[in-house]
Amino acid sequence: MTTPNDPNQPNYDAYRYPETPGQTPPQDNYGGYQSTYDAPPAGNWAVDAARNGVAPWALGVSILALVMTVSIFLTAFAAPVALIALILAIVALVKSRKITGPYARKGMSITALVLSIIALVLSVLFWVVITVFLSESGVMDCFTLTDPAAQQACVDQALNDLSNA
Repeated sequence: MTTPNDPNQPNYDAYRYPETPGQTPPQDNYGGYQSTYDAPPAGNWAVDAARNGVAPWALGVSILALVMTVSIFLTAFAAPVALIALILAIVALVKSRKITGPYARKGMSITALVLSIIALVLSVLFWVVITVFLSESGVMDCFTLTDPAAQQACVDQALNDLSNA
């Protein structure tokens, strides 16, 4: 095992920076020698690049809304999630106009917008189909009855009439 101040170890800085009379190797702000692999000076690269942090959230929520829409049990709850995804996608698109470069994430924002619109349309279509089905089959009339046994008999009769037609 080697130690940093071991005099028997080779001095790699001497190989990197040959000492010439009257010249010392360059030093960093902490008193050590500069490495040849240091980052470029701060004036040559952007330290704090603006990022569109809303776009990944919009895409994630829109994918969740689309998955909920095609799910059997979660379809009923997909519309509010799709609305939230739509709002996030619009905010991400507006924000991407102010940012230049790859961190604008405009493609991600557009994808989130399209997926949220598809999820919202499918969810609304589901509700329309269910409403039309319930009203045409006569099942909606069964919910006016107060007796649970009578409601069940009415629903069974309406579904039997629908399957026989």
